[in-house]
Order: sequence, then structure tokens, then C-alpha cells
Amino acid sequence: MAQPTVMTVRGPVPADELGITLAHEHLFFRLDCYYSQAEDDPDGTFATGPITPDRLWWLRSHPFNSRVNLAQEDLATAVSEVEHYKAAGGSTIIDVTTVGISPNPAGLVAVSEHTGLHIVAGTGYYLATSYADHPATDQSTEELADEMRRALLEGMHGTDVRAGLMGELGVGNPPAPVELRVLAAAAQVQRELDCAINIHPAWYRAGAETAVQAVEAAGIEPRRTMISHLDVRFLDDLPAYKELARRGYWLSLDTFGREMYYPHANIQFPSDAQRIQVVLGLLEAGYGDRLLLAQDICFRTDLVCYGGHGYAHLLRTLRSRFLQSGVSAATFDSILTDNPRRFLCGE
Repeated sequence: MAQPTVMTVRGPVPADELGITLAHEHLFFRLDCYYSQAEDDPDGTFATGPITPDRLWWLRSHPFNSRVNLAQEDLATAVSEVEHYKAAGGSTIIDVTTVGISPNPAGLVAVSEHTGLHIVAGTGYYLATSYADHPATDQSTEELADEMRRALLEGMHGTDVRAGLMGELGVGNPPAPVELRVLAAAAQVQRELDCAINIHPAWYRAGAETAVQAVEAAGIEPRRTMISHLDVRFLDDLPAYKELARRGYWLSLDTFGREMYYPHANIQFPSDAQRIQVVLGLLEAGYGDRLLLAQDICFRTDLVCYGGHGYAHLLRTLRSRFLQSGVSAATFDSILTDNPRRFLCGE
């Protein structure tokens, strides 16, 4: 039997070489779709100004009100930040930056070449509001499927850099018509190629529930599908996590390190201590093999060079906390190694 492989931005690699893998990150990004001007910044001083230490207090409570904070397109910065993760023992990053938040396949190749890390890229479309002027808004299901199939088999966005999964695919609440067509297209491609899918649900528990309903209506296979950001959709609602796991979905707790308040959504993110308690509850319930972990780095203030926790947070800071909470080293390493491999390859 042939050894399973995973498609990275530099080509296929044996699945057992992936090592420790972050399941949901962004190395380059533009989140302009979220920008709004803050009431306490009427002249735009913080919105357009540089990120400096004396402004971090404001930026950490206004992450979407700074245009500078919402964009990271510098190769040297990406390489430096990923090197922290590599030094901590990381080996692979799944980058799920899709149309709407500025995918950069050539940049991902360059980061992989500079660092030696494996990078698996997602293809597809983020929330409809992020690509309102993109041709996708008028494309049929078949055309959308053709585009994602081409990205997986030939290359993305005019390059020969191939995707290794679909997503993150955005699903609003309620879903936009184009989002439903994207899901139908992804289901078709998934049936043909047996590839993994990452879903980005809208805010709150209702957003996650709506996304799952749309995913199932489209015919997407749960056991090949990750539902992202559940730590800030379900918070500490263990029965909600268990229900999705029971149905076969991959549970992504992927905002470790982000403990802030989002004014625009009126939501307080959980603490890492609370996230760890959720993981403990799911392990006790027997669902450790459905867990995926990450930090969803998507603001400049998340980066180490701007005082953030960075891509290495799970390994440098939280591994010892997991172990002190009763998670064995073998279990923690398995969640970060075996689970992403099984998610990408199928079981």
C-alpha cells in the first residue's frame, strides 16, 4: 500500500513527516472587510497610525479599528514569526487564508523555503462580505467547484502552488447565496477528491449551528470537515462540542492566546485556562481524537514582534499548563501531531 501524502505548498510530503501541526493559522492576511472606525478615535490617529508600545493598550481592545493591525504582507516578518514556532518544535502550519482575506501562495512558498517548515494551504472563499466585488459572487456552483478543484490539482491564483484542503469557507448567519453555492461546490469536490474542509462559522453558538446545518444540507462529509473557532462560539458548553464530535466533525479550538473583548461583536473571548478545561472535558468524554488546536494569528498585535503571543504560544507557554492540568505529554503531542495528519489524510 502506498504511503499517504499531504500536499504542501512545495509539493507532496509523506504524512508521517508533518510532525507538530497548527490546524488554523494565517501567515499573510488582509482583514479589511472587518475594519470600522472607533468612536473613541474620531480623527483616525489610531486607525492609520503605526503599532507602537504606547498604543498597544488601545489596539488590544480595538483589534478591528486599526487598518495597520488588520494587514500583514511582509515576507521577512512572516519568516521571523514562523522561526519562533520552529524553534519551539513546530513542523507544519495549515494556512487557511482564502479569497476575501488576501491569499498569497507565492509568499507561503517563500516562508517554507526560508524556514524549512511544511505549509499546507487552503483554497476557497471566506465570508461573502469579504469578496463582494470578486467574480465569485456571480459564479455558479459548477464554476466554483472548477476553481477549487483546479487549486487542489494544478495550482491557486495563477500559480502552480497547490492547495492541500478547502477552507476556511465562510458561512454567515444567515448564509449568503454565494456561500451556499461555495458549500455545494466544496461538497462536490470533496466527493471527487476526498479532501479535507475547514468551515468558518458566524458569531455565537447560533452561528456555529447555522454553519453546520448549511454544511449538512450541502452534503459535506462531517468526518472530513473541521468547524473552526468553536472555543469562541461554544465557549464552555461541553454538550455542544460533544454533539458535533458525536456526529463526526473535527472540533477546532483555534484562538489560544486571544483573551480579549471584541466590542463589535460584544463577546468576551475565553481565557486559555477555560480552553484547557474544555479540552479536559472532551478528553474525558472520549473525543480527544476529534480535537484540533491553533492560535488563528490574524492581527499584527498577535505577532511576537508587536508584543503578541505568536505561533509558538501553544508549545512555548501552554504545553506545560496542559501537563500541569493532567493531560499527558503523549496525549498533548498526539493532538498536535496525529489529529492534524488524520484530518488532512482521512482516517
